[in-house]
Amino acid sequence: MKDDSAMLQWILLLLEASKKVGRDLNVSATYKEQLERVGYTDIVEKIYVWPMNKWPKNPKFKELGMCMTDKKRRIKPNRCIGRVWRADANDGRDVDV
Repeated sequence: MKDDSAMLQWILLLLEASKKVGRDLNVSATYKEQLERVGYTDIVEKIYVWPMNKWPKNPKFKELGMCMTDKKRRIKPNRCIGRVWRADANDGRDVDV
């Protein structure tokens, strides 16, 4: 994703807002540290690249991408915008993409 893409700006705004209201949406980034903190050892972390659209040529990745596209369409924008408003007491003008 390009740095100036509207989608990336929206994601970053939503992540920042979720942290401010105490509901971090990026918790998967700290799973390993959380497990270490409670005493687990020898943790193996695997990071997978997941397609977000139906463009891949590989049939398996194309199907995964179509599922993600469908999932993105089902996200309720009001839930996301509400989170941003609560975090910043925002009037919504700069989150209306």
